[in-house]
Amino acid sequence: MKNKNQENKFSSSSISLAVLPFDNFTGDIEHDYFSRGFVEDLITDLSRFSTINVISSNTSFSESLPADISTAEKYGINYFLKGSLRKMGNKIRISTQLFNPFNQNVLWAEKYDSDLEEIFEIQDSIIEQVVSSLSVKIDMQHLSMTRKKETAQLEAYDCWLRGYEYLRKGTIKDDEKAREIFKIALEIDPFYGRAYAGLSLSYFNEWTCQLWDRWDDYINKAFDYANKANSYSGNDHLVQMILGRVLLYRRNFELASKHINKSYELNPNDADCLVQLANCKGLLGKTEEAISLFNKAIKLNPLHFDWYNVYGAMIYYAAEDYDKLIKLAEAIPVGLSVDLAAYIAVAYAYKSNLEKAGYYIQIYKKYFKEKIMYGNEPFPGEALDWVIAVNPYKKEEDIKRLIHGLKLAGLESNESGKSFYDKVGNNVGNNLEINSANIFRKNGNLWQITFNNLFIQLPEVKGFIDISKLIVNADKEIHCSDLMGNVISFDEGIEAIDEKAKRKYQSKIRDLQSELREAEEMNDIGRSEVISEELNQIIEHLSKSTGLKGKSRKLYDPSEKARSAVTLRIKSAIRKIETVHPSLAKHFQNNIKTGTYCIYSPENPVKWEL
Repeated sequence: MKNKNQENKFSSSSISLAVLPFDNFTGDIEHDYFSRGFVEDLITDLSRFSTINVISSNTSFSESLPADISTAEKYGINYFLKGSLRKMGNKIRISTQLFNPFNQNVLWAEKYDSDLEEIFEIQDSIIEQVVSSLSVKIDMQHLSMTRKKETAQLEAYDCWLRGYEYLRKGTIKDDEKAREIFKIALEIDPFYGRAYAGLSLSYFNEWTCQLWDRWDDYINKAFDYANKANSYSGNDHLVQMILGRVLLYRRNFELASKHINKSYELNPNDADCLVQLANCKGLLGKTEEAISLFNKAIKLNPLHFDWYNVYGAMIYYAAEDYDKLIKLAEAIPVGLSVDLAAYIAVAYAYKSNLEKAGYYIQIYKKYFKEKIMYGNEPFPGEALDWVIAVNPYKKEEDIKRLIHGLKLAGLESNESGKSFYDKVGNNVGNNLEINSANIFRKNGNLWQITFNNLFIQLPEVKGFIDISKLIVNADKEIHCSDLMGNVISFDEGIEAIDEKAKRKYQSKIRDLQSELREAEEMNDIGRSEVISEELNQIIEHLSKSTGLKGKSRKLYDPSEKARSAVTLRIKSAIRKIETVHPSLAKHFQNNIKTGTYCIYSPENPVKWEL
């Protein structure tokens, strides 16, 4: 018969664990200090998990806690971890066991044997293995129970586990289902950071892997939700990892590094998190750290998911170890990730095996058309652009090497079919001679842009037209209304409702204008859009209102509306460029000034082809 208390414990938003004193089987009481120290270190490391409440060592050591249901109910414990220590000459043996006190089921058990002189190194290894295994086993045990519940019965932590399981499936339908569950979690607990983190991941997955046509919208949502998660759960290592990854893909490399490092500091033993941190390190150009973290994740989780290999392949691309890239990538289904076949093709191209490189490029093009373009024919060069866009390498040499390898494997690089990257000689890996022209022009449905020897193509956004006008008129101020086009005049003014209401509206408009300028100065596009929308709604409402006193009141200058709209358009366009060409984005950020008058004025003249 199931214990009701047991059901209640598992429905809580966290899990409680008691680590009991390890039995000293050496027969020498002097070794009790080691057993106690080991358990205290274990408790400290286990406490890093935000979803596990670990009973303090003071309680564990001050009372003789029987590992039974009565103790579990008294202290609200879901699991016990117990063990033993035995010294045999110059050898040491440690046994551990994790079990459920309500049914006595053993979730995990292990024995470790080592030389006594290596005890400290082995102790660190044991802690890593125990912590990692506990996290996986506890989450999987808890998840198995949530699967039996109706969605309406789920509580916050259950929602995280259920939603995260949907995210792992990697389809648009499952991402949408995950979002539904995470929103239920927020109805239960509006401050639950992992629910916001899950929402961020759901949009991040679709942004990087599937919805090429919703590029701006989804990366902004991924960032906004990750930011909220951080504000509520700043000490959750998964939240830090997710925010770090989103910032990395927004090409904010410095801030991304801080959150990635913080995630590792908070929990260096979560294998699933480690492998993603390793991938981030590879994209940042920290290849030695990336390989070290990847190997640690494999050690902690030897029976890992296939997607570990996808991250490993990217890491070894960054390290230019193409043999290991191929070994990892060819050990899993090539369709697991859309661009995995592209990476294999690049590796074979740099190994001068162009036949296999071409074979894998054809596979990549097939997956790109099916999964990214939904069966539609991509524009020439779009398949290459996508690989560059969704792999945010910090080092420009890594980007150029990837482009060069894709071209060697047979992937076309732009709509005209002509290459902006012409290799010198026939040997793979030679330096590239690059067309020196800077280009910013529309070609069909795409904008073709080249700057500092890097070519990109991007779908249309309004801000590109504004930027092109500013480039044509370099060093000349252009009024925002000329960029905006015709602006409806409000010279007759907006008729006030009454004096009291008018003052409230005026105050609100001034506050919003101030907030909008602040958001624009901080380059916070998401916040700017929200403020601008609210401001426009107020103006639209006032423009339709009839004053009770019959007097007109001019509350808003039309040029202010044009200024806000143009500023937002230009900054949104630069943000889009930043995702694939950070150096050009920085150039525009430094040299384009927006306001009532806008100007493009580079310190050193730049020659553009338009």
